Amino acid sequence: MLLNCRDRPSAKLANSTARWVSSFDDGAVNVATSRPVTVREMAEAVGDLIGCPELVELGALPDRPDDPAFLVADVETLVRNIGFRPRIALRQGLSDAVTYWRAGDGAVEHDR
Repeated sequence: MLLNCRDRPSAKLANSTARWVSSFDDGAVNVATSRPVTVREMAEAVGDLIGCPELVELGALPDRPDDPAFLVADVETLVRNIGFRPRIALRQGLSDAVTYWRAGDGAVEHDR
């Protein structure tokens, strides 16, 4: 359900999207991939990408009875009205984010 910033629309499309969204009266518009992703998948992918999968401790906290196993957005309204479709896969986006964070001034190193 994450959206990679490189999947943002062009300026022309962004302007038409902004006009469309401001006139939209049918409720929320989901901007996502429409592919279900679990917290487990996200955590394991990040742990693997940073080279510290042992830091991911699934089950360290008990599940809450009202927590869903996964979430998935219905993006049909966005696709139908402006033709938006994401292009960047989740793992690639996470990998790019890890690379960016490691290269930045605020990068945090982990002692193994």
